[in-house]
Amino acid sequence: MGIQCPGYSPYPALLASWTNLAVEQGIYTIFKMTTYDVPGWGWANAFNPVRWQTFWENQDGQQDLFLTGWRNVWRLYASFFGQFGMGCFRIWYAYTGAWNVINADGSGSKEKLDVLSRPYPQRVAGAVQGWSFDFDSHVFEVTIEPQTEAKGSSEIFIPLRRHFPLGFVMELNGEQYFSDVDQPNGLRTASGALSAGLSFDFAGEILKIYRSDERIFLTIRPL
Repeated sequence: MGIQCPGYSPYPALLASWTNLAVEQGIYTIFKMTTYDVPGWGWANAFNPVRWQTFWENQDGQQDLFLTGWRNVWRLYASFFGQFGMGCFRIWYAYTGAWNVINADGSGSKEKLDVLSRPYPQRVAGAVQGWSFDFDSHVFEVTIEPQTEAKGSSEIFIPLRRHFPLGFVMELNGEQYFSDVDQPNGLRTASGALSAGLSFDFAGEILKIYRSDERIFLTIRPL
């Protein structure tokens, strides 16, 4: 990318025009975060050990500024590819220091994982038509079309502790359900009854839908 983009910059709109053009032409868009993009470094300083050390140690907040810019790009486009039924990312990170998704004590970095972690369909009994997640409202949506050869359950990862700490309400094909740790299958209807053909595993944070013969319209919101 290599373009400095402060908050008032037209860069996001320019990036959107490039991405939309690629979609129209059937071209994949790949976002790669590299230190080449650190404002003011340029190619000559991309591997300068002194400059890298200052960045590694987050002197003058250089690393925070860089990650904030990329966080905004990720939030804008994380769900963009989901609407086409695909979405993935790969992280290159160090094992120590601030440039890491794992803290020294082995716990996950909340600042980074709050942005990277989101609900998504892990396995589907059918074909995913698209999904999206809004990082501000924490609303997740997915549509799954049935397929004759597809059997079993569709499994959706729902990061309850990170994005739905008070639980969630979901709408499935016009029916409403609530997460409920006291229910055997982890869900209940608005009337308090058990929900048939569904289950939510609080430990694994996995929602299972046993309805492979029907189209699935699913929306999940925080309580």
